[in-house]
Amino acid sequence: MNLVSRNNSSKTRARGRSGFTLLELVLVMILICTALAISAPDLRGFSANSKMKNVAQQVLALTNYARAEAAGEGRTYRVNFDQTGYYVSAEDDSGQFQQLQNEMGQTFQLPDGIQAQLTRSDGQPGEYIEFHADGRADAGQVKISHEDSQLYVVCESPAERFHVVSTLAGVAQ
Repeated sequence: MNLVSRNNSSKTRARGRSGFTLLELVLVMILICTALAISAPDLRGFSANSKMKNVAQQVLALTNYARAEAAGEGRTYRVNFDQTGYYVSAEDDSGQFQQLQNEMGQTFQLPDGIQAQLTRSDGQPGEYIEFHADGRADAGQVKISHEDSQLYVVCESPAERFHVVSTLAGVAQ
């Protein structure tokens, strides 16, 4: 009987040692909180940069679409910009521009805090980029920005396609 009680008491001691102490848990939580506090400022801009990249890719897709449709249909297309967003329009038979009534003609809203500003090749602000039936387009740049970071969707000459750059260094202005 003495042997059985010894086995039970050693099992009880082993069970008591198998968990973490409160002090160990508090120390791990302090380490995790410190790591998050150090990395949080770097993660803050991640979402905004991701949104800027999405806007730049959408604008690029719309410029490619407008160029292809203008050449294919033999009429002028525009990618229009305003304070809240951007959309595609096309010239109708009367010479007026109408917003497209398809998926590409929807108004794409700018995310909160993101701004898009069109500057023409002559340095003047603009409201639209025009794409002609002969394949030419207005040269210029669309600056997509959030606080101190920016991306550019750029076309350096009427015969070139638009492309995304992170800086205007090396791009003819």
